[in-house]
Amino acid sequence: MEKPIDLEEVMRYPLSPVPHSLGTSDGFFCKTNKAPMVHYLLSDTHVPDYPLGAMFIQDGNALFHTLKNLPDTYGEICLQVLDNMVAKQNLIFSTDNYEHESIKAQERLRRGFGEKCIIVGPKTVRAPEFKLFLANEDNKKQLCQLLYKVWTSAVSAEQLARCGTAILSVEGLAHSLSAADGEVTSKEVYSLRSNQEETDTRIVLYCHHAAELGFKRAVVRTPDSDVLFILLYHAQNIKLTVYIDIGTGRGRQLVNVSQLATDLGPEYCDTLLGYYVFSVEDCTSSFKGKRKVSPLKKLQKNLKYQAAFR
Repeated sequence: MEKPIDLEEVMRYPLSPVPHSLGTSDGFFCKTNKAPMVHYLLSDTHVPDYPLGAMFIQDGNALFHTLKNLPDTYGEICLQVLDNMVAKQNLIFSTDNYEHESIKAQERLRRGFGEKCIIVGPKTVRAPEFKLFLANEDNKKQLCQLLYKVWTSAVSAEQLARCGTAILSVEGLAHSLSAADGEVTSKEVYSLRSNQEETDTRIVLYCHHAAELGFKRAVVRTPDSDVLFILLYHAQNIKLTVYIDIGTGRGRQLVNVSQLATDLGPEYCDTLLGYYVFSVEDCTSSFKGKRKVSPLKKLQKNLKYQAAFR
């Protein structure tokens, strides 16, 4: 304390790990409500009829969180999921990958963390609190692995026999499943291999594959708005009509993404995805403030503030 404090020197250093406009003091991302952007885009859209003969693409991890009246064992849960899917006739069921120390892992940690369980096999009794079970990455990884094991076993042959096309993607590897004479055959679809961590960013790949198989329409089921903005960007390059079954509860609705992308125009959709990733996407910090100011204006203000102390 014998030396005077040089404020100009002090202000050269950050006062927290990240700027408070971007994150919290403990290092987590600030979060933005995504709903207003979706409501703005869909406020005047026409609700189409549900398309027949379409490829149904399911965000598997989202479906896990909506299961009700759960049976007693994990193997029976896997069969319950299959029963929900085979009614769609042609399906792609995709689960997320779980990489340690990834950006998305931090987001999952923010949402909560459950106790790790050990799934020995299909007859393992499920945890009393299934949502807490799903809050642990290792648990979800084990469940996805068991899902593949059960769906490729003889107990699933009867359900799969009612499907036209059935593809299961687990840990980045996609397998085409078919049943005959009480047996299930699994064949890897090499063109669908992906190291993308989330199903969200693999949806476009699945849509292209559906077009290659000869489908004219595809329905993507997910509650996550991220997929809507990704599909709007890519819709003009996908050679089929893409629908998205988005939202939950009373806010759930079917949207013709291809038609919406045409109405908005390619330049608008390109810009929209960039703005969305920059402001409210899961792995991007929001811009917090007391007043309702646009993220762009807040960014400009922050840059001016930082420049004043350089």
